[in-house]
Amino acid sequence: MKRIFVILMLLPMIWNISNSQITIYPSLVFIDPISRSGYIRVVNNSEGPMEIEIVASFSYKSADSANLIKTATDSLMESRHSLQKYLKIFPKRLVVQSKKDQMVRFLVMHPPDILDGTYVSNITLISQPLQKQIDTTDTKNIKMGVILKTGIISMVVYQKGKLTTSLAFGDLKTKLDTANLHLTFNFEKDGNSPYWGKAQISIFDTKGMEVDTLTEPFGVYCSTNKTFHLKKDKFRSGNYTAEITINTIRGDIPEERTIKVATITKRFEFTLP
Repeated sequence: MKRIFVILMLLPMIWNISNSQITIYPSLVFIDPISRSGYIRVVNNSEGPMEIEIVASFSYKSADSANLIKTATDSLMESRHSLQKYLKIFPKRLVVQSKKDQMVRFLVMHPPDILDGTYVSNITLISQPLQKQIDTTDTKNIKMGVILKTGIISMVVYQKGKLTTSLAFGDLKTKLDTANLHLTFNFEKDGNSPYWGKAQISIFDTKGMEVDTLTEPFGVYCSTNKTFHLKKDKFRSGNYTAEITINTIRGDIPEERTIKVATITKRFEFTLP
């Protein structure tokens, strides 16, 4: 007896660098004007063949004055920093057999008058188990089924010419909720490239004793707010000092691709009710 499966629904996609079924490496692909090419390897960790579609797009995370995080796609930023229109992907669709891997290549086709700077494209790999061919003539044995699609986001980065980036601090705003202390800094970005860096934040009490600290990688594509979160249970009512140090040293970005700028440290005083 034949069993025919049809799609009942598509579950929401899950965005990760990897999942239990599919892994990609490297997660960041850097391309220079000389080679104009790069690649990732797609590894199928599942017990069956996987069908994969690769989609290029441009977007970045930003926050408004109310500190609402959004995925931004404005035309000005896209025209200045998007790699999408110059990027060719080979192949865009592929089937990777169980426990096997396959290479996906990227080629940058750029015009000669492209400005110096950093151009990026998000690379989304949408995967699902390879579907068997359906016999549509046998309608008596149709069964409902669910196809789960998962997504992995990588990034292709193209760097050309003299690269510049910088950040300046604005004000600090604090907010308490039932679980966390939220520290929101206003960053003013300048230069022709995103600021990909690392922030270390330390909170001190009035005696100069460290109450809590965190280190977190972050990226800034345009002037925006950025919020860092600390557990509330370490804090009491009173006066505090927040010390934030930022630099462009990150473990996930090769040193030769890092835009080196001076480390910045700044202190802000705040009071918790």
